[in-house]
Amino acid sequence: MSDNLKFFHLPIDESQWHSAREWRITICCVFGTLIFGGFTLIDQLPILFEECVQGDWSGGIGHFFYLLTTALLIYGGVVYQITRAFYIRRRSKTFKQLRQPVEATSRNITDVTVLVPSFKEEYNTIYQTLMSAVFQEFVTKRLVLLIDNPPNTADPEELKLLQRARGIPTEIRELLNPMADYIKTQEQLVCKVSATDQKSQLLSETFEACGNWFADQAAQTLNNGQDSHTNRFFTMEVLLSRAYACWEHAVKWEEGEKEVGPMASAWGLLHSWFEADISSFERKTFENCTHASNKASNLNSYLGLMGNRWSVTRMNNGERQLHLEGSCDGHQVVEEFDVPDSPFVITLDADSLLLPHYAKRLTDDLNRPDFERVAVIQTPYSSIPGSAGLLERIASATTDIQYIIHQGFTTWNATYWVGANALMRKEALEDIAHSFEERGFKMKRYVQDRTVIEDTESTIDLLQRKWTLWNHPARLAYSATPSDFGSLLIQRRRWANGGLLILPKALSYLRGKSGFIQRLKEGFMRLHYLVSITGVNVGLLLLLSFPMTDSVGSFWLPLTAVPYFFLYGRDLRLMRYERNDVFRVYALNLLLIPVNIGGVLKSLQQALTRKKIPFARTPKVTNRTPVLPSYIFATLLIILQWIFGAYWDFNNGYTSQGFFAAVNALILGYALFVFIGAKDSVKDLIRFND
Repeated sequence: MSDNLKFFHLPIDESQWHSAREWRITICCVFGTLIFGGFTLIDQLPILFEECVQGDWSGGIGHFFYLLTTALLIYGGVVYQITRAFYIRRRSKTFKQLRQPVEATSRNITDVTVLVPSFKEEYNTIYQTLMSAVFQEFVTKRLVLLIDNPPNTADPEELKLLQRARGIPTEIRELLNPMADYIKTQEQLVCKVSATDQKSQLLSETFEACGNWFADQAAQTLNNGQDSHTNRFFTMEVLLSRAYACWEHAVKWEEGEKEVGPMASAWGLLHSWFEADISSFERKTFENCTHASNKASNLNSYLGLMGNRWSVTRMNNGERQLHLEGSCDGHQVVEEFDVPDSPFVITLDADSLLLPHYAKRLTDDLNRPDFERVAVIQTPYSSIPGSAGLLERIASATTDIQYIIHQGFTTWNATYWVGANALMRKEALEDIAHSFEERGFKMKRYVQDRTVIEDTESTIDLLQRKWTLWNHPARLAYSATPSDFGSLLIQRRRWANGGLLILPKALSYLRGKSGFIQRLKEGFMRLHYLVSITGVNVGLLLLLSFPMTDSVGSFWLPLTAVPYFFLYGRDLRLMRYERNDVFRVYALNLLLIPVNIGGVLKSLQQALTRKKIPFARTPKVTNRTPVLPSYIFATLLIILQWIFGAYWDFNNGYTSQGFFAAVNALILGYALFVFIGAKDSVKDLIRFND
């Protein structure tokens, strides 16, 4: 087994961010950025004022937009640095608490429904996601796989994916049931003996048997012929971690250690690993469920069923419909089923993995007296570590940095729901739900689907209803990162689409919030999240594409970026990335400029036409996803524009600006060559002519 794990990349050690040293470094960088920014204004504002006085309006307008663009870039850097400082402070306050073992008694076991939306996912992806949810400790779980594949597909490959997805819940139940029965049998034997040492011995044997079962499952996973970093991570953090925990418990109970804890809690832990209600639901097989093609609608369909008993009828035309019990209008009932309600709902994307403590730690938070109005709690997902591909590793680095930013948002009540995983209070979802009509049927919408970033808009809906959101300060959830640029393009373009549409609603919420200082702090974070992609990408493109006069030159301006890149590179190294990866992240961000602008244009298109933009799911394929030729072409145009801009700057004596444009053109060319590839770029461009 060690040979299979020799390339395994360990999860991030968060303890490195709770030191006073990191706090001092971050604060110094924040003040450094503000000081350099202040000197830039002192240097540039008199020049701008003089241009306006002399009537040089073209120069003044260009100068103004140049300063506005740089201000947006500085704004983004300051937000990152401040959230890093808050993240360190949160880690310092909670570090000891997070290291305490998770325990439970019969009084605080919580019911949780886990919803896993899936669309044309591979078998292994769904299986591992469901298994990571099955092994959530000290909670009563009901897992539902929401299969969104076309139910009547004629494509043999799609039909195979559908059939395998339908069979996974049954397969997992059959895998778990023998161990669940064994644990029940062992517990019954304990009840029949009176000696404490005999009870402890039986419990120790049970833990040892469970540990061996987890180890066997880990060996089978590693030997299934799919040697991927996701497989290795699932093996280590979901399966082997439980095996080691079981063996540790077995030794403690055998030796009769006093601190081992109550026996009832130990049996509760064993039951929680192997007892779960697992099923699937396909909304597209029912005529009176919403058929809108997005994840939000898939979730909404099942959320609307919870807490009731339903009858399935078959119409004269063969279509099936769902009805509340007793309201079938004389149609023949072919099936009946209950959909239990639960106080908490976890939404989990089918390419994400939860560590075993996720549900227990988060439900414990929501059950605290001061958390009654927290609607959504989460641990913003990290990337699954250990990817071999360069693009996937660098894209993963940006995800891991975003984790720090999201954790910092919580300090100023600026948390956003991050949709890959979240634990929600069902009461809060009911509070923001509203009815709508589709194809003549009345339905209920809980999660917004007006934009393709449904979690972001639903965040504002919850805030307007006086609910709050919270980020638990630990890495307990991990998600896959696209392994090729074609898939990454679809994902990042979707992320860039919607922020501008949600902005008016966010501004309305902030205007209605009491307390000027609190409104200012929260708005400082929230608005950056919505406008940063537009401002930074459009601004950087304009900054490098249009020649500027020597009046905009400033010694202090480049220095404003130094603290940002210093901390970014420092965080990457703390997360075990390579020293030069900060340069590669910058290169990838340049390559994503046309992608992000494409997402922004989609937002503008929806605003003008008032038609929803189709939800583009990120492909999960083993082969390469082709890059849209328009983006290759746009990237080549940007490179040429920057090269000609540098040539013009050098010829007209603007050396520093020419150097900046030339260096960025070279970096973008490097990104195109490394992250997409010259040969693949040509292939994708040829597709344009075909």
